[in-house]
Amino acid sequence: MGRIFDLTREIDANHFRWKVNIESFTTVLTGKSFQVTKLVITSHIFTHIDAPKHIDESLPSIDSISLSTLIGEGFIMDLSYVKENQRIDIGDLRKHEHEIKEGDIVYCQPNGMRRGTSMI
Repeated sequence: MGRIFDLTREIDANHFRWKVNIESFTTVLTGKSFQVTKLVITSHIFTHIDAPKHIDESLPSIDSISLSTLIGEGFIMDLSYVKENQRIDIGDLRKHEHEIKEGDIVYCQPNGMRRGTSMI
């Protein structure tokens, strides 16, 4: 069995680029028996997946992606050399094509993202 990586990233209210608004409506501290929290974030930060439709309107949307396609053998593509706000293009991806096997899940790891990745 290979290594298992947890790619989730904690939601950080102090994110350097995207504003995060976390607001408590009710809490057990105010005498309620439950807590209700409103969370407002952009959909393109922290742990997320880009649907094919993200780059081409004619391709499938996220609701048509089977969860089974998100678990399996994979390859972590080290793109740490890419500077902040620098575009990742096909040339960057082709540098790694000899390392990717048919059916691999490819995780593109740009600059600074390694901090949030842990091995289980």
